[in-house]
Amino acid sequence: MGIFKNVWAVVTGAVSSILTIFAGEYGMSVFYPLPAGIDINNRYVLGKAIAAMPLSAFIFLLAAHALSAVVGGVVATLLSRRVNGRPAIVVGLILVISAVYNLYLIPHPIWFALINACEYLPLVYLGYLLSSKNWGAKAN
Repeated sequence: MGIFKNVWAVVTGAVSSILTIFAGEYGMSVFYPLPAGIDINNRYVLGKAIAAMPLSAFIFLLAAHALSAVVGGVVATLLSRRVNGRPAIVVGLILVISAVYNLYLIPHPIWFALINACEYLPLVYLGYLLSSKNWGAKAN
């Protein structure tokens, strides 16, 4: 039963993170909409539109992704009831792989891509620490 609990914790943590990303991206689209009539299936046109977005849009997006990592780490840790951060780290790895694939599909500025790909693992670990029963104790 322990493996099922851990798999469930990882899947639920990853889904929670992805839903948080969707909510953040929806919020970004409200405040920073793409130009009307843009073909989002054309990578070249989409890349030009993204490059023209203001810095605040990218910061908003990075913050949403950061929040998603913390949420995923918290959910995975609470559901697994683990005293180590393994389920949270697995969620972080899923998020990193998803981010790299997304950055490959949709052109982004290189600085954004680097920060985005590197932010997930430390922040899921923060989520683990925030929800861990051993807050302040040395992690395994």
